[in-house]
Amino acid sequence: MEEENLVFYFIFLVLCLIATVGGYFVYSGLLYAVNVETKQKVLKNFRVAYKFARGPYKECGHLFTEAHSVAPNLKTFAIYYDNPQQVAPHSLRYCVGSVLSDDPQAPKNEELMKDFEKYGFKEVTFPEMEYAVCTTFPFNGTLSLFLATIKVYPKLTEYITVSIQMKHHSQVNRNFIDGTIVI
Repeated sequence: MEEENLVFYFIFLVLCLIATVGGYFVYSGLLYAVNVETKQKVLKNFRVAYKFARGPYKECGHLFTEAHSVAPNLKTFAIYYDNPQQVAPHSLRYCVGSVLSDDPQAPKNEELMKDFEKYGFKEVTFPEMEYAVCTTFPFNGTLSLFLATIKVYPKLTEYITVSIQMKHHSQVNRNFIDGTIVI
């Protein structure tokens, strides 16, 4: 009788483990539907603190952690400059940081910028974009970044390829702002 109970408890624990891992994958975006679209005037002038880096895009996580640790209440973003299908992983360029303000008229928080500068971040203001290719994907941890790479990039690549063929654009940058990828 005791052996039957142990087998039952073991099976129950394995099922709980599978449900927990499966639930975490779903929470991280496994079943999230990726929709890509072109939007007008998505981003106005906005000021950011950022760090530039080179290397595989999958290694940018520590910069997100660093930016978030300086100012946990701010939106984080990344800009991916190169197509990983065409550029060697060690040569890929990207920057990661936090959005300081999306209002160009807002006064600068010099103390906050000094905190970012202590960790090697620089400040820049991006101009307003007329059009942007956008998509969203939840960011609920490191697994979300991995799933976004698998699910979002193929959809973006397909959409951009069709758009470029239709509009004859020559270069596209990928920007990721608080869960929203902007092209």
